[in-house]
Amino acid sequence: MGNRDYETSLRASVTATYEVSRLESGKSRVLFWNSAAILSLALSRDGRLLACGNTAGQVWVLIW
Repeated sequence: MGNRDYETSLRASVTATYEVSRLESGKSRVLFWNSAAILSLALSRDGRLLACGNTAGQVWVLIW
C-alpha cells in the first residue's frame, strides 16, 4: 500500500464540489467543481486515483 495521510479529508457535496481539507488546521480548498450534484467518491487502494461521479451520470478519474 502507498502512503496514508490521516491528516487529509476529501469531501463531495450536492453543491457540485469536491474539497480537500487539512484536519489539523481546518483549512480546505476546492479540487474540482461541476454543474451537477456530486454524490460519489472512490479512492484506489494505493491512494493514487480518485474516481468521482455526479447526478448527470458523468464519472471522472483523477490522478491524486
